[in-house]
Amino acid sequence: MLGRSGTGLLAVALLASGCADFRAVNTTREESRDFPFHNTKLVIENEQSDLRLVPGTAGTVQVRRSLHGKATLEGNASWTLVDGRLRLGATCSGFVPGCGSLNVVAVPPETAVEVTSDGGPVRSAGFAGDLTANVTRGWLRVEDPVGTLRLRCSNATVRRGA
Repeated sequence: MLGRSGTGLLAVALLASGCADFRAVNTTREESRDFPFHNTKLVIENEQSDLRLVPGTAGTVQVRRSLHGKATLEGNASWTLVDGRLRLGATCSGFVPGCGSLNVVAVPPETAVEVTSDGGPVRSAGFAGDLTANVTRGWLRVEDPVGTLRLRCSNATVRRGA
């Protein structure tokens, strides 16, 4: 059992380690970004984020993201598109109630997508291209697929439909 001074030291240690960074607990940040895109295949690396694939427009990959809690802090969320590879991520380490991110990616028509996702659910709705997905520690839901599906899950579940 900790005495009064022991409890105070524990609180100071938690704050110093970043485990109890409460500055952003109730914070939400919405952002969007358009990436020029003219490839026939889009590779998405998704880490610790919810991912939604939806139909988009030709010539651009549009990403809308909603960050919550500690993910809103500077340097805790990332999104880059280089050489046909879209990297999405959020950092929610330590004690992080309410931390997370949702990325909605609008994919150009007739673009094949290859997704690798670790630690977040993936949902594809109305997407027309071929979809290859490898999901770890989450779930995968595919609604109204048109193209060829290649799906693999590890410590995850696959769901079809709404």
